[in-house]
Amino acid sequence: MCIRDRSTGEHVLMSLEPPSARPTKLMRMFQVSRHLVLCKWGEHPQKGELEDNSSVMELIQRLLSKGHMKAAFAIAEVCGLDISGVQALWMDRVTQLLDLGMYTEAGDAFSHLRGTYLEDALGYLRNVVEGAPLSSGFRAHKGTGGQYSIRNVPEKDVPALLTHKRNGITALLRRFGTRIDLLGFFVRVGDLGAATAIALDSCKDHKPEVISLYLQPMVERGSSEVLRSVIKDRDPTLAAMRPLVELCCSHLDKTRNLNELYSWQRWMHDYALSAHTATLLSQSESKFETKLEYLKEADTYLVEAKLQPTMKLAHPPFADDGVELPLLTNRMDHQKIQL
Repeated sequence: MCIRDRSTGEHVLMSLEPPSARPTKLMRMFQVSRHLVLCKWGEHPQKGELEDNSSVMELIQRLLSKGHMKAAFAIAEVCGLDISGVQALWMDRVTQLLDLGMYTEAGDAFSHLRGTYLEDALGYLRNVVEGAPLSSGFRAHKGTGGQYSIRNVPEKDVPALLTHKRNGITALLRRFGTRIDLLGFFVRVGDLGAATAIALDSCKDHKPEVISLYLQPMVERGSSEVLRSVIKDRDPTLAAMRPLVELCCSHLDKTRNLNELYSWQRWMHDYALSAHTATLLSQSESKFETKLEYLKEADTYLVEAKLQPTMKLAHPPFADDGVELPLLTNRMDHQKIQL
């Protein structure tokens, strides 16, 4: 619409913007300025700088780069922008904080992520746990202009740095992850006590995860003896640990890892199943001497199973490292014991 300017006599183009839109723009300008004041932002946009979304996004990017996530999200909401775009920008900051080992700041950043972006951030954290060696020594260093970089630390500072890294990742996983995330992390860093506690609580509802993240790695590393020691230290009677031990034996049986299964059954003093597994081992053995040895052990455990009123999952109180049973020398001894 064109009108004539009385002072100049020229025709000027008049905006067709409805009157109701002007107060809305003024209110938006006021709210944006208010959020900038609250975050102590020095540069305030001029009247025309919030007319298009690209200018608003530039302002939001600058705010995010300085860590003003609350103001960035609030301004995006005031200006009617898609919050997911801001989430994506903030996700970049989360990954940078994790790379720098700034876990406290990363935790604050995590709390502003929602939905798939939170899952993506957790996925990145899992990759940090799995990919970066925990023995690497680095520290975030703040340089000129407030920019951070990673620098190597002296060897004497590495233990303290690793403690900081473990504590930081553990705190993030406890706050935003799952018990299974914690289980995998504790196994990786060798904290078997904490891993065993989680595995016991999770072995009923998360059997595949407990097997793949906890039991299988220990078996593959040849660390079954270490695992049994941790379990026994936690519960010498094995009464509370029975579900976890049974899951382990069931997995070894399904995968036909008979040697490992045999070691667990003897450690548990499950003589009946030890005799059965020893028989299976004798059938798969090619050497006659070894086959005969397994058969003698099976014979011994069968006798002991008959003398055993109930299956004992723990070592007897008078033994520390198990009970050494005598081998039967002939069938007459076997008959006498049966009587």
